[in-house]
Amino acid sequence: ENGAIEVADQFQDAAATSATSQTELNAEKLGLVYFIRHGESTSNERNIFAGVLDVDLTSFGRLQARQAGSDLKKKGTKFDAVYVSHMRRARQTCEIALAESQALNSPDIPVQIDHRISEKSFGIFAGRNLNLLRLALGYEGFEEMLHSHNEAPPAGEKIAQVYARAARFYEDKVVPHLERGETVLVVCHQYV
Repeated sequence: ENGAIEVADQFQDAAATSATSQTELNAEKLGLVYFIRHGESTSNERNIFAGVLDVDLTSFGRLQARQAGSDLKKKGTKFDAVYVSHMRRARQTCEIALAESQALNSPDIPVQIDHRISEKSFGIFAGRNLNLLRLALGYEGFEEMLHSHNEAPPAGEKIAQVYARAARFYEDKVVPHLERGETVLVVCHQYV
């Protein structure tokens, strides 16, 4: 769902060390990463592909971002690092959620923009109505072009390309924080 929080908790494989004490297991615990997908955008509201089109949040999207922030506040979550897509809808969601949650460990922590976590490019489909494209391409053709590993809309990105750039971002930026036991927030898009 838009604005929903997903938590990925990473641990080193402790199964091989069944005799490990609880203290040793806690010492091996890695950090946490939270992902927030942007709230409803004007393109979501109009049922069109935005992709790399830079659109704003709707009033409902702003409400979703506030709710995400409220959820973070209730959890007592504090972030050591924050990364956000360069796109307006993600930046707006991040700003609203952080203002609502007051979830930075320090006011000096910068919100870092990274282009690798921007939305998938839908090529010539950007700005087009989803339902009309589904009718024109047929359900299977539509799904294949948008969601298969090796297909892409004309002049758009394949899922494999999105995965590759998102994986590079994750390895470069998020993993070092996790290895230090830190908590990270990533605000991005559906396909990332």
